[in-house]
Amino acid sequence: MGLLLRGYAILLVLGAIAFTVLRSLMKARRYPPGPPGIPILGNLHKLENDFRHKYIEDISKTHGDVIFFYNPTISVLVLTSYRSMQDLLVNRGSIYSDRPGSSIFDMMGTRNLGTEAFGPSWKLQRKLFHQHMNKGALPQYFPTVEQESRRCLRRLHRNPDNWMDELRLDTTRVILGVTYDIWDVDSAEDKRVTAANNFVKHILSTLAPVRHVPSWMPWLGDEIRLISSWGKEDRSAIVRLFNHVKIQKNSGTARRSFVLSLLEGGATDERTMAWLASSMYVGGADTIFVVLHAFVLAMVLYPEAQRKAQHEIERVVGNDRLPSIQDRVRLPYVENLIKEVIRWWSLAPLGVPHRLMEDDEYRGYFIPKDTIVLPGVWCVARDQDMYPDPETFRPERFDEVSPNGQLPLDPHKFSFSMGRRMCPGQDFADMVLFSTISVFLATTTLSKSLDAQENEITPSTIPASPTEQYPPSFKCRVEVRPAATFLVDDNQIE
Repeated sequence: MGLLLRGYAILLVLGAIAFTVLRSLMKARRYPPGPPGIPILGNLHKLENDFRHKYIEDISKTHGDVIFFYNPTISVLVLTSYRSMQDLLVNRGSIYSDRPGSSIFDMMGTRNLGTEAFGPSWKLQRKLFHQHMNKGALPQYFPTVEQESRRCLRRLHRNPDNWMDELRLDTTRVILGVTYDIWDVDSAEDKRVTAANNFVKHILSTLAPVRHVPSWMPWLGDEIRLISSWGKEDRSAIVRLFNHVKIQKNSGTARRSFVLSLLEGGATDERTMAWLASSMYVGGADTIFVVLHAFVLAMVLYPEAQRKAQHEIERVVGNDRLPSIQDRVRLPYVENLIKEVIRWWSLAPLGVPHRLMEDDEYRGYFIPKDTIVLPGVWCVARDQDMYPDPETFRPERFDEVSPNGQLPLDPHKFSFSMGRRMCPGQDFADMVLFSTISVFLATTTLSKSLDAQENEITPSTIPASPTEQYPPSFKCRVEVRPAATFLVDDNQIE
């Protein structure tokens, strides 16, 4: 206990000194506006409350679209408009594309394209990812992705009460399949699935904008040991998955996969390939599942949008086959519906943090080097000038011209990050989403569940957790459309 108290005393003294220096510097510089702070602590603690993206949306009405937070050791800049995000993250991407350094990554000994520092290694990985997973390379995966969408449909109708579990399993299967040619996953309890999901959880836990574990603090030994164990567990899982493809390749039985493409290309060492492959799962697993989960919620709450999409599919595709990915260009309402799901339920309300690599000035404000920059995705998606009545789910909005003669901004342009850090797997995720959603719309009606008195139960739109943007768990009715009974038959799906 004495050691703990001495440690906190030292931190208090250092904090007081740092705050005094910081306050004097801030008086000499013109920093961006932000909520008032308190002595020693600054104002960064205000960014750590529940539903902080809504707090940011609220204070942006007072402080504008560039909001500054700080404490004695960290400064954070939140951007709440598409213009400010475009100006800094895109137009000044050469200095705004780094990720915050974290002692946690050092302790874990792990790497990931999404969290890798901006530099030669990241640029090589980004180049390889784009080379093998760009839009032009995706058609080779169309048949397997479409087949998995159909199998998910069959499983969902066999087990409608557990539709959330089926969608998550579908997401897992398609990413493991495309990345590692692993298609024999039939349960969320599969060791390969639990290992991959744990890796995602560990990565996400390090992305909090102020998370830092100083290794020199002896009283944090338990947490340090826990984080180190994460790294050992994750490294083992990633190597096993990568070696699965190597063994297949060496035996001549390997089928097309992302890892096989990397091995055949041979542009870097196998360790880098293994970590790059893991980025597929880290970047896609939660993203795709959250969008599919939000899609179900939107269809239950807005049945008219569901009917319009179903009618478009009937008119364009007919009732004698399931829609394919190639049908996408002929299904503009379904396309708009997917855009609206992404806008309506922000994947990451405050995005993934960037790090400013050198001092900068913007609109006359000084922004210090090492500032963590958060793109306010939620605020852009709720911009009433761009998206009137933003809380309402309306796919039609993307065909409506504004008074200044412009169509609404496609949410793909800001929801998957921006600039050099834009998600390289965006086209892949979009392909999977269209394949799954179009098949569901063609065959299935999603509606509110009923209570014991046959009254409809309206699901909530409050996220499952104040600190995570997962849609809430809810029950709904999953029914085969009368005209699609033939299409849900096992023989048609196989």
